[in-house]
Amino acid sequence: MIRFAVDESFDGRIIEGVRLRYPQVDLITAQEAGMSGAPDPEVFDWATELGRVVLSRDKSSMKELAEEYCRLGLPFVGVLFASDRYSIGMLMDQIEAWSRRELDEAFAYPIQFIQP
Repeated sequence: MIRFAVDESFDGRIIEGVRLRYPQVDLITAQEAGMSGAPDPEVFDWATELGRVVLSRDKSSMKELAEEYCRLGLPFVGVLFASDRYSIGMLMDQIEAWSRRELDEAFAYPIQFIQP
């Protein structure tokens, strides 16, 4: 089962909906962990320490950071990006579906995108 560390860019309505609809999904937000305003590298390191995949909507700086971590061989579990193009309900369902996957298989390449 995949566990998530949710960055600040993520819509709180989606997180709240996942928690209500799918309470078995294991996620913690940066805000809950006292990481509000933390730079992206600190969020990556925090998620890595916890063995969690970063869940983000920030495809600009977070994607660049993830690519840099890959290039430099720096450790991180993975990052899953969600698009603003999809409905809240669809994203909730996709997060739950991703949570049931095997980490090593789902994140053989550590940068992934939610797609319908």
